[in-house]
Amino acid sequence: MPSNETVTAFLVPLTMFLQLLWIRFNHRLTYLRRPPPQWISSMSTYETNPSASFRNKIVILGDDFAYGIGDHVSMGDSPGLASHLRRALRSEKLLRQSWVVYNCGVRKSTSEQWLDSFGGGEGGGQQWSTPSTKSLFAKVFDNPRYSDADSVIIFLGFNDSRYPQPSPARRISAESTRPSLTPDQTIQNLSAITRVLRAMGKDVWVLPVATFGDHKHVKEIGEGNIQRNEMILELGNNLHPPRPTSDKSDVQVGPRIDMLHYEYRGKRLYWLDGEHFSSAGYKKLAKDLADQMATSLVKREFAKFREQLGM
Repeated sequence: MPSNETVTAFLVPLTMFLQLLWIRFNHRLTYLRRPPPQWISSMSTYETNPSASFRNKIVILGDDFAYGIGDHVSMGDSPGLASHLRRALRSEKLLRQSWVVYNCGVRKSTSEQWLDSFGGGEGGGQQWSTPSTKSLFAKVFDNPRYSDADSVIIFLGFNDSRYPQPSPARRISAESTRPSLTPDQTIQNLSAITRVLRAMGKDVWVLPVATFGDHKHVKEIGEGNIQRNEMILELGNNLHPPRPTSDKSDVQVGPRIDMLHYEYRGKRLYWLDGEHFSSAGYKKLAKDLADQMATSLVKREFAKFREQLGM
């Protein structure tokens, strides 16, 4: 009889493979629908308030957690934080306008790949594994669907210490890699991304790194992620120098989701691999994040209303 460890070692990769196929299929459906056909899902799953006169956008960019690894996905719905955040925002009674939440996560991506002219991994139902003249950031925000987003959520850092960095060479090979990123490099990349987004006039939310499964890896990964999260918590403060009153963009840090927060230690919040969130984990994060974002989103709604009135 095979041991439980042997069965688990076989089932987790197989389940991951099947889930990735399903997630990529739903990413493609989500991208193609404008609006979604009724046989796929109702209009209410596409935005928070379909009957509202004004619509606003939230873009989620990042790695596996933004992409939705570990989430249970219904046909035609967007996996991961995006769909759960939409549902959570519907319960926010202060919001009067509609909010559309887009999943722009890229699986296995690192913070460096969102800046470099080379991007690897896969996301949004598209292949990113070939050399490109655009960064992952440019691929998202050069698209008119996402370029006018009001708020951006950044969910990066999980892969920075787990994978070597692809070299921006013309042909990618196993040898053309660089060492994984240090916590300092992660924060430098996040700071660069947030500065650009702020210059674009967007509200920015940076999420810490989930650390539930770090004990499965070498201690440097766990120690590095603890340092990353401490630096991420300081990121919002460091990006708040005095600014002109006309600059309405802002940077905030989302809920703490590492093992130092007892509410994120429950095993049920994590998927079979013990590292990525399960649907319960994404749902909890969405509720906590929606509570934090509510005031900022209300300000955005009021600004749009004033603009329409010419005030």
